[in-house]
Amino acid sequence: MLEVIQQRLVIKIGLLATVAVAAGFSLASMMSTETLLRSTSRLHREAAGGIATSISASVTSAMLAGDGAHVRRMVSELKTQLPQVGIRVFSARGEEVFGTKPPLPGPDRVPLLVRTAVTSAKPAKIGDERALPRLPRGRRGTGRAHRRHRPRARAGR
Repeated sequence: MLEVIQQRLVIKIGLLATVAVAAGFSLASMMSTETLLRSTSRLHREAAGGIATSISASVTSAMLAGDGAHVRRMVSELKTQLPQVGIRVFSARGEEVFGTKPPLPGPDRVPLLVRTAVTSAKPAKIGDERALPRLPRGRRGTGRAHRRHRPRARAGR
């Protein structure tokens, strides 16, 4: 077989052409596959961004409507239906709203007045050492705030 290849120029050119065409098609196939993977990845990212925007808009509108129970149900349903997606809702103060609750602090870390109010389950009476002192009220209509906001007489009326 090798002798035939060595003696015939037509067979040599034919093998060379076959190898060149196979290499070209292989290279084209690899480049096409890479382009397909990149575009598929981009489309998935865009779709995920659209879903995230949609979820964010629905949670925001439900929160602005003031229906906290509906928002809680919606977030829990989304967490069960999309387990691979992380959903975290934060309050205006930056704390996570519908996340897992942190463990309760130990009794030694809770202030004494709070601990006694929680354990007794009764409001403290005024005059009790646990109650907040009454704030003195000034005379009405005095002070800087009153002078700033009191109605003024308008000229010409």
